[in-house]
Amino acid sequence: MDQKQLWNMLFGAPLTNPITAEDACAELDAALEKTCHLLKTEVFGPEKNEMAEHVALEIGQVSKLPRDNWGLIARRAMFIFTFREREVCDAFQCDLATDLHTRVLPFFAPRFLRNSAQNPHSFIMAVATLCGLYRGDRLGNWPRELKE
Repeated sequence: MDQKQLWNMLFGAPLTNPITAEDACAELDAALEKTCHLLKTEVFGPEKNEMAEHVALEIGQVSKLPRDNWGLIARRAMFIFTFREREVCDAFQCDLATDLHTRVLPFFAPRFLRNSAQNPHSFIMAVATLCGLYRGDRLGNWPRELKE
């Protein structure tokens, strides 16, 4: 998947080429299914364990949500959140995935979790802003290597 496709999936299609919420949800469900398999096998180990089963349960619950705007927001937030894992980032092999993993999510995901993940729409908007408007800016106060 290239960067433009990933951007459209995570933050929405351009206004010149709109997509329905139902179609966007279907696309995200397919991506979440692949990500779930990746998390279960690569991140939490190849054997069956409690963490792998919990990931499958949570992704399954989000995929059962209605395919409307609210379900779309939940799916996007979950999909963005999975980029915290290096294996998910590596599977997508684009600059946006790397930026999410190395710069944006280490800065913003703790704030999202601190608020019990209660506002996924704000999470998506903040991540989109940091990825789009503030691309390449250092976030946080830690000395992390950024590619120039």
